[in-house]
Amino acid sequence: MKRSNWAVDRLAAIKKKRKALIVLSDGAPVDDATFFHNEDTILDRHLREVIGRVEAADDIRLYGLGIGHDTTGYYENAQIIQSVSDLGTVLISTLEKAICDTAALPAKTLTEETTNEDRT
Repeated sequence: MKRSNWAVDRLAAIKKKRKALIVLSDGAPVDDATFFHNEDTILDRHLREVIGRVEAADDIRLYGLGIGHDTTGYYENAQIIQSVSDLGTVLISTLEKAICDTAALPAKTLTEETTNEDRT
């Protein structure tokens, strides 16, 4: 059974060389109904599998922001938001990082991508 990764699947369909996905999390994955019917590591394992696939691919840059939760154990690019009042500042700095990461692509690649899109 193929598991759907809604946000990743939607981003993958966009015809751009680089994309960013910012995930906001309030903690480790927990769902009592899922735990009741499955082993207790299923959600953590699934999250790690999805993150691993996305981070291993080179077309989507993934950022994990933990609200009062350390996401560094899950995401390569992670930050902790200590308070909801810090959300705006951390989100803006993460967006800046995502833009800079994309800007670091060779100019030729970005120019070719834009030119090819203009033709379609």
